[in-house]
Parts: sequence; structure tokens; C-alpha cells
Amino acid sequence: MCESARGYVYKSIIIHINNMKLIAQGAEAKLYKDKNNLIKDRIKKTYRIKEIDQKLRKRRTKKEAKLLDKLNSLGFTPKLLETNENKIIMEFINGQTLRECLNEKKYKHHIFKMLQAMNLNKL
Repeated sequence: MCESARGYVYKSIIIHINNMKLIAQGAEAKLYKDKNNLIKDRIKKTYRIKEIDQKLRKRRTKKEAKLLDKLNSLGFTPKLLETNENKIIMEFINGQTLRECLNEKKYKHHIFKMLQAMNLNKL
């Protein structure tokens, strides 16, 4: 069973990742592009105890989905479409990544001021 950050129940997410384009991979997840959607798939960590790994990935995915949903209501992030225990599906927005923007001095100050004004501690 899948739920959005706001708790709405969706049909099960069935994703055929083999048919999608891998666009990025980090230590925590792989990012796939499928049409106008971005799928974030949290990677299993084989060095962790299976139950701990499942619990960590589930908690981190749920927390990230909740944060994305709140920030989207302010107009700062892609729209959260669906989530399950290990995957987040959001709209794909073509353009620079946050990392790229932060590396450009002209955006860095503006982004940090915006985050301060939002008072992220209340999210």
C-alpha cells in the first residue's frame, strides 16, 4: 500500500525500473526519469542488518516525502506524486540541480536567505 506525504492512499506503485533512464546515483538512492516523472529509489545496503536497513530506508523516504510536500506548498520543489516504503515519485523539472545553483555565487546568497525566511525548523 502506498501513501502520499499527506496520507492519501494510492494503488500500489508498480515500477519497471529496467525500462527507465538512470540519470543519477548517490550513496542513498538512484534517480530514474520516466516521461515527466522522477523516481527516487533508495538503495538496499547489504552491509546493514536487513531489518535495520528496511526501517532506515522507510523512515528516510517518509520524512523526505513529507518535507517535499510541505516545501511544494510554498512553490519550491517538484510536486510529490506518490510514495511507498523505498520510492518517491515526483514531477521531473528540467533545469539546474540545487547543487549547481548553490555552486553559482549569484544564487547562493538568495537561496540561503530564502531558507532562513522559511524557518525550516517549523517544517
